Amino acid sequence: MGLKQHLEHHLGDLRTQLQLVRLVGKSSPAMATALVLLTVLGAAAPIGFALATGWLVRSAQDAVASGESSVAAMAVPLIVVGALYILPQLLSPLVNTVADSLGRRADARVQRQISDIYSRTAGIDHLENPAARDASAVAAGLSTTKFPPGSIAGAYSTILSLRLAALAAAVILATYQVWLGVVLAVWPLVHRHLPVQGFRRTAESAVSSSEEFRRSDYARELILSSRQVGQESRIFGFGEWLRDGFDSQWRQIMTGIWNERWEAKGVEPIRAFIGMLLLLMAFYALGHAAIEKAISLSALAVYLQAALTASGIFFGPFDLAVARGAQIIPALRRLDHTTPRALTGTTDLHSSAGPVAPRLDDVSFTYPRTSKQILASVSLEIPAGKTTAIVGANGSGKSTLIKLICGLYLPNSGTISLDGNDLSASNQEQWQRSYAAVFQDFIRYELSFAENIVLADHAAGPDELLAADRFSGADRLLDSIDWSTPLSPRYEGGTDLSGGQWQSVALSRAWARLAAGAQVLVLDEPTANMDISTEINLFNQIVEQAQGVTTLLVSHRMSSVRRADKIVVLVDGRIVEEGSHTELMSADGEYARMFTLQAKRYSLADDTGTGFDPVEVKP
Repeated sequence: MGLKQHLEHHLGDLRTQLQLVRLVGKSSPAMATALVLLTVLGAAAPIGFALATGWLVRSAQDAVASGESSVAAMAVPLIVVGALYILPQLLSPLVNTVADSLGRRADARVQRQISDIYSRTAGIDHLENPAARDASAVAAGLSTTKFPPGSIAGAYSTILSLRLAALAAAVILATYQVWLGVVLAVWPLVHRHLPVQGFRRTAESAVSSSEEFRRSDYARELILSSRQVGQESRIFGFGEWLRDGFDSQWRQIMTGIWNERWEAKGVEPIRAFIGMLLLLMAFYALGHAAIEKAISLSALAVYLQAALTASGIFFGPFDLAVARGAQIIPALRRLDHTTPRALTGTTDLHSSAGPVAPRLDDVSFTYPRTSKQILASVSLEIPAGKTTAIVGANGSGKSTLIKLICGLYLPNSGTISLDGNDLSASNQEQWQRSYAAVFQDFIRYELSFAENIVLADHAAGPDELLAADRFSGADRLLDSIDWSTPLSPRYEGGTDLSGGQWQSVALSRAWARLAAGAQVLVLDEPTANMDISTEINLFNQIVEQAQGVTTLLVSHRMSSVRRADKIVVLVDGRIVEEGSHTELMSADGEYARMFTLQAKRYSLADDTGTGFDPVEVKP
């Protein structure tokens, strides 16, 4: 690396360090100010102790020379020396407490910045983007061997205290011999880049292993906190295999980091040895001067203490903490770069008083970082105020189509509009608020029964909650639990629900959002965990209660959607048929084939005693 590149590299490091200091300082200006003051006071204590020691020695000499009571003559300097000796012991726990508190606030600030970056986008691709996840993990300190951002507050305080004290001590030494002060002050700074470079490589090694750290953390979390994994690991017997795999992967990651760390620490003995030689040279020079009576014993005491204080910079093991912390700022930049911003168009999507009509024109889509096209040239008009069903085999693109319509992904080509308003010219967040959705992979929130629904409408009261539950049938849960019951057995008084009951809660949440102003109801396999009879009844109920509401139903069970006003058949990402149930059965195409096949299967199932009436699925 040339001199110019070397200087630019160090200037870049300095800018990063300053940005990191500002980040920590802004976390709590009052605490940061207090930490700086305590740090300066801590740096002044050894200098004061050195000067007070000289005062004590001179007082003792004067007392002996004058024949006065030595104890009385030295009382004040003795008290000062004792106070300055005790002061660092008193300051240390206080500095640690303030640094820890400031560090926690810095951690929270970084987490808020990560959340702000994530929340500014209305899409979900960044949640699946490995580069964004790695940057997030680094910024939060999760892929630097669990070294959170706030940990650097204490490291900075210690380094600042050492350097201020060393600089002041060097100035004191320079009053006797300039070269002595310059050598003890400059040499550590000149040679500081040796360990810092090694520590930087250690931190960069940890950053380059971010994905492996995330995998390792995932395995650990599975072992420690997943009930489902606990069930399956005992049945399939993979608990020990998973644990050993976690240990092996973690050790494999850490081996490289440990090697880098040992290489970095390998220069520490060299630095310490050279520092010790310089210190011995200083001691020899000072001792020789005292013997030659060039300096007094009191000055000798001051200079020796100053030399010891200046040497403290040789032995500070805090550069690793700073090198790790320096990865936070670039990680936040990478996260900001890899996380797209939401569309911020000004089109008013809520100007229509009646039902709205979503529309797709020649839409194609391929998931980022993949090559397989999921949707190809899809054009679809969804009638306003009507129920449209999207059916097809697993993997045909149904759920992807729904996520595009909801604005969670943007199409690679083609346009998506709502009542003629193009998504690309709309406010993406407002667009998404126009939809009330139950996704196939809906979340089972470990919150209370009421909170699981209030998530969709923060202003919902008891009447609104009950209306939403009646829509889905979840009101029957109130026979055994109340609104405040946590829906998780991991909390005191909590309970778990069956798959079908959880889907009822998710449906209630969607209805509450619809009542709060959403214009389109989207249900992606909302009854996958229900038996076929319950599913048909619920779909019929949805069609009846959602009269006048633009509704999208996604299902792979043909019998459940026969009452829909319009049925769209997807095959391999393309629309091959659309029409009413009667029209599609008459066309004797893909829909009729799938419907008849399922009808035969359910007829056989009824012969085994499932209670399903095959008449329900006949055209």
